[in-house]
Amino acid sequence: MLKPALLYADEITRKFAEHLYTTDYYYYCGYYCGSTLPKIEEKDDLYQYAFVDAEDNVIGFLTYRINDYSDTVQDFGLFSFEKGNLIVARDLFNKLKDLVHRHHRVEWYVVGNNPVKRNYDRFCKKHNGYIHHYHETTKDENGNYIDSFFYEIVNTKKKKTNYERIKDMTLKEMAEFIAGVQINESQQLRPLPIEFMDTKYVGKLQEEWLRKEADC
Repeated sequence: MLKPALLYADEITRKFAEHLYTTDYYYYCGYYCGSTLPKIEEKDDLYQYAFVDAEDNVIGFLTYRINDYSDTVQDFGLFSFEKGNLIVARDLFNKLKDLVHRHHRVEWYVVGNNPVKRNYDRFCKKHNGYIHHYHETTKDENGNYIDSFFYEIVNTKKKKTNYERIKDMTLKEMAEFIAGVQINESQQLRPLPIEFMDTKYVGKLQEEWLRKEADC
């Protein structure tokens, strides 16, 4: 199960500290000398989760950002505190699937010798994504150069804006779309009495909504 990381901030920091200077931490930060612990913080574009089991024990950590301007999910970080735990794998790919369907673009990076790469490959191909191979981008603990891979999945199903949906509607479809909703002068929404849902009012509301959308 995924829960907000802020609820488990101290425990997550302690568990990360136990894995410093290990190969697993190298996979997480992308370079072997990395020893900066991740910050559990509250920001508008930052999403951080703790993976927890049935006993509410922290077994993993997930972080990413959402760029609202481009509707891109990026800057992923994943760490499993229990190797091979199926709860982490299940919840991770369920979350990735949800993000792929909800956002225009999802992208992440992985060090080439990370064992989880083969699972990312399958997921990316299943969702018609792209895998970019970058050569000798980092070093392992023995000083050997390691390749890295960049994944991107673009949701090509165009999502219509309210403007696009409304301008093509018939009055009947418009009435069904806005049934129970009225826009006041401050552009806030409030319940609309059903007796006002006549075609003349709907037409006027349609014009007003289109004008407000165009102004935005």
